[in-house]
Amino acid sequence: MSVNVHTLKSEARGAVTIEETLISPSVAAAWLDKNVGNRSPSGSVVDRYARDIAAGRWVLSGDPIRFDAAGNLLDGQHRLKACVKANTPFRSFVAYGIPANARSVIDGQKPRRAKDVLFMAGYQNTVILVTAARWVVAYRHGYERTNNEISPSNLEIELLIGRHKQLPACVNQIRGAIGPYPGLIAFLHYVNSFVAKYPDTSLEFVEVFKTGVPSRPGCPAHRLREYFIKERSSGVTLKREDHFRLLVGTWNAFIGQGEVTRLSKPKSVWLYGVDKDRLWVPDSLKPEQAAP
Repeated sequence: MSVNVHTLKSEARGAVTIEETLISPSVAAAWLDKNVGNRSPSGSVVDRYARDIAAGRWVLSGDPIRFDAAGNLLDGQHRLKACVKANTPFRSFVAYGIPANARSVIDGQKPRRAKDVLFMAGYQNTVILVTAARWVVAYRHGYERTNNEISPSNLEIELLIGRHKQLPACVNQIRGAIGPYPGLIAFLHYVNSFVAKYPDTSLEFVEVFKTGVPSRPGCPAHRLREYFIKERSSGVTLKREDHFRLLVGTWNAFIGQGEVTRLSKPKSVWLYGVDKDRLWVPDSLKPEQAAP
């Protein structure tokens, strides 16, 4: 069923027709057969769109699926592939008769990323905030690596921030902390404060990274801060997963009142007092639902 059909004049190129329609998985699959000469699709983008479509979060934005006058698909392959993967229909505008050479400029504008969406919603430090939210998902999945396995959509990031309401405040509190990945430190501060329920100790941990003042003799946080400074001076930076391991091991020693004479990366990664299953994520991002 199609509604709101509009025919527009396209100078010297015939007519362009735009309609709003409900696209079923079978229609999406048929339209993908007309996907000739397009760019290679991104699997992670398809996964993000599919989760939003399946969860009923897809928004009719006005950005159409585009076909040229010969019926070839110019734009929309990721949305159509996501529809097929989700096995769920979605509403979209569809434009027919677009000039074939428009493919050269489609999607040439700067995309709105999660950090942009959060900024427009009034949040600050949105790059760090988005990274911290992604770490919530990564740790919920039990990943020791960052978050390459699951890439949340903009809508999923908004849901995460809306549910983890103290996360923006934690991001503000870690500003000035020495470390190559502030989003990771913000994530640790959040879960240690509001999941493990050690807010005072977590803030003390963060303050060491900000001020450089040890909290006690043999302070693990101070030793790791000194390592980060040397690392920055050397120009050689460890991978994020290695920093994750170092920070987790250092926090566990800090909360346990231990002293550190030598930094080490723990083989098994767990945060003292944090049950990953208590970390809320949207249903679409739960480990049993979201496939890498």
